[in-house]
Amino acid sequence: MKMGKSLWSGEEWSITAWRSAADPSPGDYRRVLSTRGFPELVLWRGGAEIYRMGPWNGRFFNGVPEASNYSDKYPLQVTSSTREVSYGYTAMPGAALTRVVVNYTGVVERLVWDASSRAWRSFFQGPRDPCDPYARCGAFGLCDAGAASSSFCFCAPGFSAASRSEWALRNTSGGCRRNVPLDCVAGGGATTDKFAVRGVKLPDTRNASVDMGATAEECARRCLGNCSCVAYAAADINGGGCGIWADTIVDLRYVDRGQDLHLRLAKAEFDIIPENPYMTVRSFNLATIKSITENFSENRVIGEGGFSKVYKGLQSDGRVVAVKRLKQSALNNKGKKDFAREVAVMAGLRHNSLLRLLAYCNEGNERILIYAFMKNESLDIHIFGTHHHARRIRIIVLIWTGDKDDIIQAIAKGVAYLHEGQDGSVIHRDLKPSNILLDDELKPKIADFGTAKLFVADQSAQTRVVSA
Repeated sequence: MKMGKSLWSGEEWSITAWRSAADPSPGDYRRVLSTRGFPELVLWRGGAEIYRMGPWNGRFFNGVPEASNYSDKYPLQVTSSTREVSYGYTAMPGAALTRVVVNYTGVVERLVWDASSRAWRSFFQGPRDPCDPYARCGAFGLCDAGAASSSFCFCAPGFSAASRSEWALRNTSGGCRRNVPLDCVAGGGATTDKFAVRGVKLPDTRNASVDMGATAEECARRCLGNCSCVAYAAADINGGGCGIWADTIVDLRYVDRGQDLHLRLAKAEFDIIPENPYMTVRSFNLATIKSITENFSENRVIGEGGFSKVYKGLQSDGRVVAVKRLKQSALNNKGKKDFAREVAVMAGLRHNSLLRLLAYCNEGNERILIYAFMKNESLDIHIFGTHHHARRIRIIVLIWTGDKDDIIQAIAKGVAYLHEGQDGSVIHRDLKPSNILLDDELKPKIADFGTAKLFVADQSAQTRVVSA
């Protein structure tokens, strides 16, 4: 298989869908390899972009990490030369037959032949989750498929909804705008700095300039010294090369095994963004949190434990969040240490089976965590609890008749991600039904990392404890 374009003749190699299951004439959907910016695979329906896979990160197309699972049997290759830009794969000796198809409904599939059942098995298909539709969250929007289904879209750090009223109606296509404009009077470098958004599928690169010979330091220097630069990133997962965006960025989302995108922000913005430039959560001031919880009204309490109360918060854009406020009695040395550990651990985790930490507050004697809101509460309530009895019976029937295996597998995948993460291994140490929350689609989210331990490998390949 070969996709791409000849730069000499202009000939393009692409995949076009059938018109229907029984009609092989050209259909509405076409998959091409974009040759502007970084190579990336794009699915079109007529003149509308539907789904983007990529960009190419040196090993696979960013956002499809499972491609590396079969690269030993079907090595992936991207060629970029003065003659052509192309993508393809070859089958190693003994590998099963495989093919990539675009069906008439607009789904891209990689199929592998199963000799035992004499049938084609789907190894991958996309679009596959709510963040895959192109530019779902608009300009400077950031999509998180692991968040509650009512709020997949967020604004990138340093940006806010362009229209709060539209976002409140779940129309996020208008995207986001800067909180603090960039000041380039002094050449840009003196009044701006960079902020890293980790673990993402890089935005559409067709308006990005690419220099594969630049180092990471040179890439940062070029961006911060260029008034037109809005973001930059390494060209591949090994940190080599440089991509610089000089316009709005679109189609940005969190993915497993993603890359780091460095946003260029005004230095004034760093007063409200965490000091650690690699944290991916915002720091909220106490006044904002009081506003969204009606000054911690008892009517907003949705849960309480020995060390904290949880409030239902309503943000100005209409999004609902869970606000976990540590009790003053818990703010001893251990309580503060647990709070710091939970922020540090959760800030670096991105997986659909983990509860997403959105923000925190560390102001005065207050220690507050803001999480994605989980409509269906914790798993233990639906297994052992007695309140909301009728609703509990309805959900537990759903769980044990149709979703039990999905929930178990999702939890197992989340635990595997914690234990085998790229940046270290996290041991939860308190995994139980009360610490597994269910969203409105009954998808489980592992929560409460206050007692977690974080391990990383040192240079001698031994293991040391970073957060005890």
